[in-house]
Amino acid sequence: MKALITGATGFVGAAVVRALLQSGVEVRVIARPGSDPTNLRSLNIDTVHGDLRDKQSLHQALAGCRHLYHIAAHYALWAKDPSIFYDINVIGTRNLLEAARDVGVERTVYCSTIGAIGLPPGGGLGTEETPVSLEQMAGHYKRSKYLAEAGGPQADEGGIARRHRQSQCPGGRARRETDPDRPDHRGFHERPDAGLH
Repeated sequence: MKALITGATGFVGAAVVRALLQSGVEVRVIARPGSDPTNLRSLNIDTVHGDLRDKQSLHQALAGCRHLYHIAAHYALWAKDPSIFYDINVIGTRNLLEAARDVGVERTVYCSTIGAIGLPPGGGLGTEETPVSLEQMAGHYKRSKYLAEAGGPQADEGGIARRHRQSQCPGGRARRETDPDRPDHRGFHERPDAGLH
């Protein structure tokens, strides 16, 4: 079984790649030309170049893949031109899900952000069931991820198996590999299939 992973050059994406490889999955990653492959060094993977904004590259990358793990996002606290958040996180996600539907991908897992969880009216912690609105989203990153999720009913028809809202911020483009001896990395190694199937 072959799976395509977006965002594989980042901290979370590289951990997903390793978990899938440990589970015996054949892995293909799509990365933008010029992406730093340090987190993927020495892994037995197929790498193709493409971009979430390039529909043709997505169709080519997905060819022959049964599963899709969409981890990629434009993550930043600020951008001179905020349209980059929406081009990648909203339109790029829509492009990817449409391409996955077109080529017959059977299952998609989408990694969102904990920032897209609603805030309870009286305070406290939100859950997946807490009502949420665009007005609660502070900043373009959270707004764009909320809007990408809002495409959910349409996307669900394309076979999204799970939306995962990442609850840690590993600091943007981490340059280190996951280390099973570090407590904050153990979850990626102790159960390679945790949250992925």
